[in-house]
Amino acid sequence: GFALAQSSSDLSPIKLTKCEVIRGAVDMGSGTTKIKVAKVNKCQKAIVNILFEKNIKISYQADLDLHNSNNFSSEILANGERAIKDVMLEIGRTVIAHDKIEWKGVATAAFRSADNAPSFIADLNKKYPVNIRVLNQVEEATLGFHSAFVYEPEPVNTVVWDIGGAVS
Repeated sequence: GFALAQSSSDLSPIKLTKCEVIRGAVDMGSGTTKIKVAKVNKCQKAIVNILFEKNIKISYQADLDLHNSNNFSSEILANGERAIKDVMLEIGRTVIAHDKIEWKGVATAAFRSADNAPSFIADLNKKYPVNIRVLNQVEEATLGFHSAFVYEPEPVNTVVWDIGGAVS
């Protein structure tokens, strides 16, 4: 199959085998939103190559702390949505059409604390193809553990320590 990459100068095909797909990942952390798009071999469960990668500082946890509230401020929510929107536009212009990407997203600790996080995540999922969901602590720890072994599939005597932006 083919997926069309869109750039300012031309459309060029990204060649895919029957086992390959284009996947996008959104990680909305307490202090940074990370977005990656990669060609993935789903048969081998391996990343073939990274097509796009961006980290955007959005201080969700600091916003909760600053306002001493259980709600994100309207300003931080606007910044978060604008970041997703801008990256989606950038990916569409430079990498590949959005409808050719299989998206999954996670939100972590700060989003477990904020009362208005569920409506914010639902709004993002309605407007953009990101499929974000808030992970519980066990899911977040499990994902972090497995992510540490992307390049070392058979860990022996290994400890993983995630010192992310917030704890809840």
